[in-house]
Amino acid sequence: MLQKLIKSEVQNFIYSHENCDLADLMLHQSRYPALPVKEVAEQIKSRQKVKIKIPDWFKTKGMIFPSSLSVEQASSQSTANYRRRLIPRVKNVLDLCGGMGVDSYFYSKSANEVTYIEPDAALVASARHNFHLLGAHNIDLVQDTAEHFIHHTNNNYDLIYMDPSRRQGKKKIRNLEYYFPDVLKLLPALLDRAQHILIKTSPLLDLHRACHQLTCVDEIIVLGVKNEVREVLFHCTGAGKDDPVIRAVNIEGRKKIEFRFRLSEERNESFHIGGVGKYLYEPYASVLKAGAFKKVGNQFGMLKVNPNTHLYSHDTLVNEFPGRKFKVIVNVSPLKKHLMPYCKDGKAHLKVRNFPSTVDEFRKRLSIKEGGHIYIFLAKDHKDNPRALVCEKV
Repeated sequence: MLQKLIKSEVQNFIYSHENCDLADLMLHQSRYPALPVKEVAEQIKSRQKVKIKIPDWFKTKGMIFPSSLSVEQASSQSTANYRRRLIPRVKNVLDLCGGMGVDSYFYSKSANEVTYIEPDAALVASARHNFHLLGAHNIDLVQDTAEHFIHHTNNNYDLIYMDPSRRQGKKKIRNLEYYFPDVLKLLPALLDRAQHILIKTSPLLDLHRACHQLTCVDEIIVLGVKNEVREVLFHCTGAGKDDPVIRAVNIEGRKKIEFRFRLSEERNESFHIGGVGKYLYEPYASVLKAGAFKKVGNQFGMLKVNPNTHLYSHDTLVNEFPGRKFKVIVNVSPLKKHLMPYCKDGKAHLKVRNFPSTVDEFRKRLSIKEGGHIYIFLAKDHKDNPRALVCEKV
């Protein structure tokens, strides 16, 4: 199928129809008897996803993409770029779950040599074609399973990277022992062949349980993009640590904000609870996933609004805080008569935190739409009373 898709007339059709209605294209496929319309439609669908997710690939003419599901599961350009700089000065990288080849490609920009392993012949063929177009000539492609390759290679690597499958059909898998390839079984062999092991996992994974299962975790990286957790990375070494460092990272364009702490530090912290000051702080999703509920507030001298509400307050603006910052306009009881004067355009961003009503319920009660410049946080205060914190984003 690759040879059919790379033909100039097929590529021209894909580029000229990249914004078309795919359902309509499939409905009228008889109009294009010379084209593999089903596969062309899949290419167009994949390109629509790649445009935002991997812009460098989207801009490269002639690229061939696997199914849109493969594109959906592949790394984004921002996370792959972050990951390749995570462990500096690696000369040779082994990517044991090659897939589309996104990670291998970005590692090839900083490593001398990358070995890409993938059992699926079609994925290997498309990756080889794409790497050639991208000028990534330092990637060695091997069609093999991760298990067979690692048990039969005599080579050593600076870094072994794994992005195992986290699906069984359409079902997402939460536990590490059900990933494919089986990371836990392969880990001893991986440690025999590399100084550093980097394992990409789902944001749904329980960090403490996975850390206990892997036994040799040096650090955990919770990686978010635009305040959405995309992946959790476990950096393993032969030594490992009983108390690994946790990095909570948020990437926003070229800006990267990182909060570091250790599990023991969070365990040993105490809550500092108090009233709402002039500024309200909402930690990034990556910080909350990392579990820094006490440490993140205490490090910046803040008060937690409520033991069960992950909002923090301070009377001064703390620009270094790893999260969103708001100036408090007013702190009132959550009644319509108190809130409507601040929603004059009939809009506000509603946020519910440890509160008896849902966002939808409260939006109906106020008869307001999502949007505008006002943010209303519905939360319980330090005395466990429901409050509405009307804010503007800093």
